[in-house]
Amino acid sequence: MKDNMGKVIAQIKEAYAKSKAKALPSIVLPEEPKQTAPREIVEEAPVELGHLHFAWHIPELRHPDVPVLDVLAVLLGSGRSSRLYQQVREKQGVVHHVDAWTYSPGNTGLLGMSAIVDADKFVTARDAMLTGFAVGSPTLRNCSPATTPSSVNSASAAYPSMT
Repeated sequence: MKDNMGKVIAQIKEAYAKSKAKALPSIVLPEEPKQTAPREIVEEAPVELGHLHFAWHIPELRHPDVPVLDVLAVLLGSGRSSRLYQQVREKQGVVHHVDAWTYSPGNTGLLGMSAIVDADKFVTARDAMLTGFAVGSPTLRNCSPATTPSSVNSASAAYPSMT
């Protein structure tokens, strides 16, 4: 096996021997315009199961609130003990699956919630998720010891529409 690995490495070195290493050209991506109103896209089709996705803009990856928002996403929608799972799936029974997440590509990111629902429960599930998001915001007694009062309070102050 080691002999084969040596042969493979030799072939790779030979194949790339004439290639010179160089930096990739930098690409400047334009910033997305500030969102001033909600956007909604509903695609209607004869389906048994629908997918819901909500997202809010969050700061760029190095912003100090991003780790707090990651914790918020975990508390809201990661696993069976999460607030959205307990409220929207278990107690109300209006979704098959629900979760919350963050997407932080380096520039501004997203905090979101997603769900899979029966087509006839779409509006009920949408409303329950938004209510669960607003009402289900974690309090300090529900947070892990890794979160501190100052970090949770700073996220609540910076993103009042989430509380």
